[in-house]
Amino acid sequence: HALAAPVVSDIAFTIRHFNKQPYTILDLIRAGFLSSQAAAHLWLAIELGRTIFIVGATGTGKTTFLNSLLFFIPPDRRVLCLEDVREIWAPHKDFLVHTTNPQQGINMQDLIHSSLRETPDRVVIGEVRTSEEIKAFLELAQAGPGEGSYATFHGETLETALLRLEHHGITSVDLPGALHLMILIKRRRQYDKRLGKNIDRRYVAEIAEITDGRPLMRKIFTYNHSKGTLIKKDSSLFEKEYAEISGITEKKVAQELETRQRRLERLSKKNIQADKLFENMKEFYTII
Repeated sequence: HALAAPVVSDIAFTIRHFNKQPYTILDLIRAGFLSSQAAAHLWLAIELGRTIFIVGATGTGKTTFLNSLLFFIPPDRRVLCLEDVREIWAPHKDFLVHTTNPQQGINMQDLIHSSLRETPDRVVIGEVRTSEEIKAFLELAQAGPGEGSYATFHGETLETALLRLEHHGITSVDLPGALHLMILIKRRRQYDKRLGKNIDRRYVAEIAEITDGRPLMRKIFTYNHSKGTLIKKDSSLFEKEYAEISGITEKKVAQELETRQRRLERLSKKNIQADKLFENMKEFYTII
């Protein structure tokens, strides 16, 4: 990003540098961005085709986290990514990226509507901002790919994100069935003893489910600052749904989640690059 006079007195540059290999979910578990238990639940939700909204302020790591979740999508799926600026990368062979072009009048809303004709299995949207984009995303979630859609959205808390959606004309009636999970990402300054200085620490603060009852939002995981990790507060509705679809008991689902958690913990101890992840994580893809 570059600025010149008369906006600034001289010239100003902001360069966003990305790693050659994107962060994977294993990298984020290792860094303490989220717990392996929470990651196992998100893995199950993505397997079930849940639509996910990642919420946070600027610079919290929403896009990085969204990118990491794509590795839970099986390698044989057709993944379509819609962005304003290229930031998301996935190792899927059938991975398509479309970008907006304001000079030619092509906006995010246009790309979302176009995606309905491309029969993707999953749709990933870098960010939704305007009322038109949000409404188009919810339409996509209900009528588009049968295996889930994902997007990021600005908000300091999940509650303010819901208020912002309401401001954009989205009511509590519009959300159930279209949006399933909301994840809050936070950033705070923290003293690092190893480095001997304050650093920015990013982490998943809350994971909540959208229900069709009251309250509208049901928090499954919340961050415990004294323990420094996400704590599970409640069981999720998709655990019960997974049991019904799979024809197993909810106790078996709990055991399956524990198994996935252990797999994630074991694999996170290995230095696996993003482009080699599918090859090393064949055990991940037990799609129902």
